[in-house]
Order: sequence, then structure tokens, then C-alpha cells
Amino acid sequence: MSVVTASDGMSRYKKLEKLGEGTYGLVYKAEDLHTGKYVAIKKIKLDNNEEGIPATTMREISLLTHLKHPNIVQMDGCLYVNGELMLVFEYMSCDLKGYLDSLPPNRYLEESRLKKFSYFLIESIRFCHARRILHRDLKPQNILISQDKQLKIADFGLGREHGLPIGELTHEVVTLWYRPPEILLGKKKYSGACDVWGIGCIIAEMATKIPLFPGDSEIDQLFQIYRIMGTPNETTWPGVKELPDYKPVGPKWKKKDLMKELNDKLDKDGVDLLEKSLIYAPNKRITAKQMLNHPWFDDIRAEMIEQFGNVWPHCGNKDYQLMMFNKEKERKLKQKQEQKQRAKENSINSMNVGGYNLRKRRRINDNKNQNNEKNQNKNKSKKNKNDDNGMNQDTDYENDENESDDEEYDYDQDNVDDTEEDEDDDDDIATNAEEWNNNINNYRSKLRSYASHKNNNNLSQPMDEDGDEE
Repeated sequence: MSVVTASDGMSRYKKLEKLGEGTYGLVYKAEDLHTGKYVAIKKIKLDNNEEGIPATTMREISLLTHLKHPNIVQMDGCLYVNGELMLVFEYMSCDLKGYLDSLPPNRYLEESRLKKFSYFLIESIRFCHARRILHRDLKPQNILISQDKQLKIADFGLGREHGLPIGELTHEVVTLWYRPPEILLGKKKYSGACDVWGIGCIIAEMATKIPLFPGDSEIDQLFQIYRIMGTPNETTWPGVKELPDYKPVGPKWKKKDLMKELNDKLDKDGVDLLEKSLIYAPNKRITAKQMLNHPWFDDIRAEMIEQFGNVWPHCGNKDYQLMMFNKEKERKLKQKQEQKQRAKENSINSMNVGGYNLRKRRRINDNKNQNNEKNQNKNKSKKNKNDDNGMNQDTDYENDENESDDEEYDYDQDNVDDTEEDEDDDDDIATNAEEWNNNINNYRSKLRSYASHKNNNNLSQPMDEDGDEE
């Protein structure tokens, strides 16, 4: 924030139009020639009979200097030029009152918009109360709406920073329609509950576009409240008889159905929040922090968490957190199942694409293994034949015949395996088959001749008694 006291301080700004006039000054729309942005300049009325700057203006400057929040209007600087004090604020397109009046007669705020505006209003007051600051003048005219539908509270002229314990405060605060009953009855020690009452009245007005308690005097304002909320007594408001301006005489109204009074413009949760903010006893009235946890805001809570963070009170109550935990658990489980299903489908697709090559490789490997086993068996058979030299003639002859048959079988089987491994060689195998058979037959003839010759030689040799050759 900048403070300018030079005589040419206003040369930076170009006044465009008058936005409004209040108790404490005029508000103009202007253009910042340095940045090209629009600003709102509030010209403070200075009374020549008083010395110095009004206390309300000093209080507003002091509070806004320390209150930095997205839902509180930002003060960019102060100008004191030629005995005039001007405050420079960020420009907002309209106030809440003008926004509601701009809606067509039979059109109301959408439910989501109503909840967002209410949430922003409550959050701004919660931020102030957390710093022991009371606004004390909440009304639609002091609530501003930006072009992108952001809500911000303004006009801290009646704001007050208090200590603990809270001392006596003036009761000439808060515009009449939004003034809480404890201040109307003369209570001098009050807390943030007075702002909560105003929040409840503003939420009802946003829903219906009509003030909830439109009184024209303090006594009429009390009667407007009693007519809807019921006449208070020691049961509904313990200690009410001890308030300075309480009168036991007067009409006795019973509490009405608040939903019907609002023409069903709020649902059950909205009415529940409203009733908790309009409780007579200030110490039993809901706080701004507790209001943010109310189930009425659960529909927009995800968006609010994204904006303000997943911290208390924006994270919601225990039921909401449990519900979100279960949803997140179900989401992760569903996501895991979908991943498994996709992996399974991808595996099936890859098998279908490469299935032919896979089966072919398996068949080739099986054929190679079978050939290796046959070669090993063949080598073992030859080795056994060479080592078995003590066998008789018949046995030798039968072994030779079996060996030749095995070789013929293995030879033919190898040809069959080769044809299964490579179908393109079928013609070559058929061409050489006859030649192979001829070779085998010649080999058999030679074996028979050799066996006959050996038999004749054995018959000419003498045998001893044990049957062995000498």
C-alpha cells in the first residue's frame, strides 16, 4: 500500500464516473494511468469542526492494512491532497444489493452460486474473527461482487479489534435490518456472534431477494424478529430478562416454519444452517468456522478445498471426510481392476498377433529335441554292439538285423521330422527316397553274406567240452 501526500497525487488517476455515496464519503470509478487498471477511489468527508481524520477512517485504514484475504477488498493506497483524504481500492463491478436487483423478477440465484457466495462471505468473516476483528456492519451494500463472480466484504468503518476479555462496545452499530437482537436489547458486551446473525439474514435475502427482518425502527425490528423466530423467554434465551432494554410486555409469537417463510427457496440443510445462525442466545449461536463445516456446503466442498486447501474447516466434517475416503478407496480399486483388465487384453492381443510364430518355434524346438534323443540312442546302440563281442552267431546276426532295422527306421523318421520342420523340402526328400532304399538293401545283402561266411568258418573249427573255441 502506498501513501501519497503530494499535490499532484491525483494526476496518476483519471476519474470516470460516480459509483455511490455513503455516510462517510463518495466513491468514484477511476483509471490508473500507470497500470491501465480500474480502481475505486473513496473520498472521505472531513468535518471542519473536527480536528484531524475521523476515527472511523483511521480504523478502516488500520484494519485493511493487515487483512489480506481473497474475500476481503484490497486497499491499494491513500491520497491526502489539498486537505482531502482519498482511499484507493481495487475495482469491483457491483455490490451484492445491485447484483440481486439486476436479476429478473422471477429469477433467483442458482443453488451453486448461492452456496458459493455464502461460503465466501462466511470465510471472510472467519478470517476476521480469527484475528479478533469484528466487522459490525454486514449488509448487501458492503459486500462487493467482481466481474468473475468473486465475493469480497468491504467498508470496515465500524470494524473493531478487540482483546480478551471483550470490553464494553457501542450498540449503535450494524444496519438495522441485520442487527442482532442482543444489541437491539442494549447488550454492551458482544462478540463475533453479532456478525453471524448478519450472515444468516444475508443468506436468507440472497435466497429470496427480500430482506428477512425489514424493520423501520428498533422496536419494529424486534417485532419483525419475534414474528418469525418467536418471542424469546428464559427457555429459548437464558438471561434475556437481564438485558437493559428487555420489556416483558408485548405480543407473544410462536416460532414459525422457516422453510415456509422462505417460500421453499432453501433445502433442509440450508434451513438448518440458517436456524443455527439465528439462535437467540449468542453463546449458543453457531460460529463462522463451524458454518463452513456444515453439510449444506458439501456440494461445493471439492471446489472450495481446491481454492482454500484441504485443511480444517474447509475439509468438512467427519461424515464428509469418511464419505470421500470411501469414494477414493472405491476409485483406486476400480482403477486397479481396469489396469488388470487392460493388461489381460493386451496379453491376449499379443498372443493372437504372434501366436503363429510362437507355435512354429515350439514345433521346431520339439523336433530338435526328438532328433537329439534319437541320435543319442543310436550312439548308445552302436557302442553296446561294439562292446558285446562274446555273443554267439545267432545273437550277432539278430543284433545286426535289429541294428539295420533301427537305422532304417531312424533314417526314415528323420526324413519325416525334416518334412515337418520345413515343408518346402518335400520334393527333395521324395527324389532321394528311392536311392536311400537301394543303399539300405545293398547294406542288408552285405550283412547276410558276411553272416553266412562267418558261419561256415565256425563249423570247421573244433569245440571243447564246454562249448568254447580252442
